Amino acid sequence: LRLEDLSGIGFEGESLRFYPQGSLVAPVVGFYGFDSAGKPRGKYGLEGFFDEQLSGRAGYLATESDARGAPLSLAPKDFQPSLDGDDLILTIDRSLQFFVCEKLRQGLKEYEAEKALAVIVEPKSGAILAMCDEPSFDPNRYAEVKDQSLFNNDVIFTPYEPGSVFKAFTMAGAIDAGKVTPETTYIDKGALRHDGFTIRNAADKVYGEQNMIGVLKESINTGAVFAAEALGRDLFKKYAQNFGFGSLTGLELKSEAAGNINSLNRKGGIYLATASFGQGLTATPLQLVSAYAVFANGGKLMKPYVVAEIRKSDGGVIKTEPTEIRQVISSRTAKLISGMLAVVVSEGHAKAAQVAGYTLAGKTGTAEIPDFESGGYTEDTEQTFIGYGPVDDPRFT
Repeated sequence: LRLEDLSGIGFEGESLRFYPQGSLVAPVVGFYGFDSAGKPRGKYGLEGFFDEQLSGRAGYLATESDARGAPLSLAPKDFQPSLDGDDLILTIDRSLQFFVCEKLRQGLKEYEAEKALAVIVEPKSGAILAMCDEPSFDPNRYAEVKDQSLFNNDVIFTPYEPGSVFKAFTMAGAIDAGKVTPETTYIDKGALRHDGFTIRNAADKVYGEQNMIGVLKESINTGAVFAAEALGRDLFKKYAQNFGFGSLTGLELKSEAAGNINSLNRKGGIYLATASFGQGLTATPLQLVSAYAVFANGGKLMKPYVVAEIRKSDGGVIKTEPTEIRQVISSRTAKLISGMLAVVVSEGHAKAAQVAGYTLAGKTGTAEIPDFESGGYTEDTEQTFIGYGPVDDPRFT
């Protein structure tokens, strides 16, 4: 058309957002699309959270003109220069992100799961090094996505009942408050009654006399209840809140959910009992990983972040500094829990997480999925593993 040099035909440039990495960091980045009124805007992830800063500001020049649009005066009546948007530099390690997301895709296929997700945090700073949510989408082709739930980053958006990974927080609170020690024993009879309900161990196992190390190693439900009742409901709730449950982490991504620990406000003993092993309350994967990072970081809870720095259009740079939220447990308690969780990996249910030459700490969790119509639980489960290491100087959670 240009070569034809047609009278009355002109050309105008148009800016488009392009994502060179495709789906690699889609759950983190979101996409640049249009709202219901057809106005361009950032949606989900970083695009949604930083829409205004990324967009910048359009410039304009207002003058008096004739009927043909030609200015009558060189002096503008009103002028505002355009302002470029900011640039975001992320904490994401591209190589780690690629590796983790590829492993997730393989696992999703192998186990025929509906979804799989992973998040890796640097425990001493809170920096997020990888965040994957599969199946994902290509932000360059977001309009082709049939299921819009794929746009939601389940690491921050979808709270769930975490199951036995929560036992580590129950045990940490009880040890930190001086209610039990790792060597405290109790007699497991395989089941116990609460408010007309029966709580059993997985596979109806009976373990007899066990200490608290064994409770985590064998993932004993009745042992978690024993530790929680020694701690008491009020202290249990206080520790849960201090670990960050029930509140937003403040991560700079659009649509973060807070989870729900309101069951701890109810007086029946069954609510404390089930909460002790991670049922009846909900948390997001990011909350859980950030809370496990407390064990890896001497008892300190760090604010997670994914933006390493913001580069302003005027040349200024705003660097993100690690932010300590609070000291949740003592450094001594953190070391004790780390030792107990190391036993879980070396001898317990998390043996598959062993890496030759390294001492790692971690915990598995299997949670029944609630049936909201019946008020009970389905036969489907959600599987979780959370770990960190090397234990003597943790680099990853």
